[in-house]
Formats: sequence, C-alpha cells, structure tokens
Amino acid sequence: MRRAKQGGCRLSRALNASHARRLRRAHARAAEHFSSADFLHRESHARLLDRLQWINLPVSLLADLGAGQLAGADTLRERFTGARLIAIDHALPMLLAAPAASLRVVAEADQLPLPDASVDLAFSNLLLPYLRDPTPVLAETRRALRQPGLFAFSTLGPDSFAELRQAWAGVDDYTHFPPFPDMPTLGGLLGNAGFAEPVLDVDKLTVSYTDFDRLFNDLAAVGSANHSTGRNPGLTGRGVLTRLRQALDLMRDRDGQITVGIQLIFGLAWSAELQRGDVAIPLTDIGRR
Repeated sequence: MRRAKQGGCRLSRALNASHARRLRRAHARAAEHFSSADFLHRESHARLLDRLQWINLPVSLLADLGAGQLAGADTLRERFTGARLIAIDHALPMLLAAPAASLRVVAEADQLPLPDASVDLAFSNLLLPYLRDPTPVLAETRRALRQPGLFAFSTLGPDSFAELRQAWAGVDDYTHFPPFPDMPTLGGLLGNAGFAEPVLDVDKLTVSYTDFDRLFNDLAAVGSANHSTGRNPGLTGRGVLTRLRQALDLMRDRDGQITVGIQLIFGLAWSAELQRGDVAIPLTDIGRR
C-alpha cells in the first residue's frame, strides 16, 4: 500500500511539473498581447484590493504572487505606503513588460525564493485558476508568511464560463475548462495548508462579445491553459471551431451579444496559529436559517 501511495504521489508531481512547464510557455507567449485583454485581471485586482481597506496590518514586505505585468502595482503601493513590493512570476517575458520600479523575481509560486516567515502580506490575483493543484502553492505561501500575516487572493469559481461549457458540450466530449473549486473546497484547502480564519465571498461578472474570434483571442491573450485530465490532447480542428461558433450563435441575446458569466471568489486568510480553545468557522460553512 505504501508503495502504491508513493507511486501516486510521484505521478501527481510529474503531472503538476508538466502542466507548470506548459503554462510557463503559454504565459511567455501571451506577454506581448496580455495588456490588451487583461480587463478581468484589472477588475479582479481592484475588487481584491478593496477588500483590504479595513485590514489593520503593518506591512513592511509585500509579495505579489503571479504578478504578471504588475498592472496593479501602483495601487498596491498607495494602499501600503512604505512597504517593499516583490513581484514574483514564472514567466520572464511577463515581468520584462512590467514597469521597472518594483523588485521583479522569476520563480514558481510553489518554490518561492523567500525566507520562512518573512512576508507580511501575500497578494495573489487570479493565480490559483491556472494551477492544476493549488496545494503546494498554498503551503509555500503559508511558509513565507509571518505570524500574523495575511494571504489575500482572488480566483475563479465553478460557475465561471458556464455558457462556453454548455456550447462545447454540444460539440465534443472533451473537457475544455478546468473544474474550479468552490468556496467550501477552498476553505478546506486553506485550513490544510495551515491558514486560520478564512473569509471567502463571491462576485459575479458578465462579459459580452459580439465577435466570436475576439472572445477566443482574449482567452489566448491572457495565457489560459486547460489542465483538466479530460482535455483534448491534440489540436482543435477548423470543423470543431465552426460547430462551436454555430452553438454560440444560437445563444446570442436580443442584442446579438454572446454573454460569458464569470464567478470571482475572493479570500482573506491569516497565517497566525489558532490558540487552544479558539474555533475558526469559515463563513461558507454558516448556513441561513
């Protein structure tokens, strides 16, 4: 039994490493056009930062994980005046396209070049949706945070791209979007990684497109990568895209728009260890009467 478990762990690590290499190449290619399609990242960044306005935490060192081209670096500096900002991303071309005012470091988020308990705030905007398994990144973030330290993140919820999933379902049997975790699952992952008192909430955005090609160009421009085990291992043919276009045309609204719903989940979680007798209950576990 132990041998089988170790073999499974090795396979999981190999799959994660393979996905990380594929994703790094996708983001390197996307660097040239990323700023033309990063409206979702900018909006999510602003909403996540807004959730920090009531947090009273002295911040001397701030790590931006999956920083990309640092579109929100200025607003982070304004919110945490005097803090040193380290921008970390695994794609060098992304960081090269960013303003040079920040300390930029090329690294994977599951292997942070940071000492233990060195960071006051870890800020991660839409990094988690790209990961096949967020567990190593959460554990590494927890390691780098001081006590108390705060992990602030945004990610995509399971209801994201429901319209595109529906359209693809009528075209082929492959999985075209990964199964993004819901809030209870995220709360469990945070607890397992050693975070305390996670607070999660959700927003919904709707993006409209007239042009089919613009929709898929935007997805490619931000380096979208499908890490589902049921994805198509080959190239998508022209005939498949034609059928997808037809399926989406049937879903246009009265104004001729293709609408895409995006579910954004925001989270704040503390690195401080719970004291004996304290109980942390994620808000997602509290039901309505």
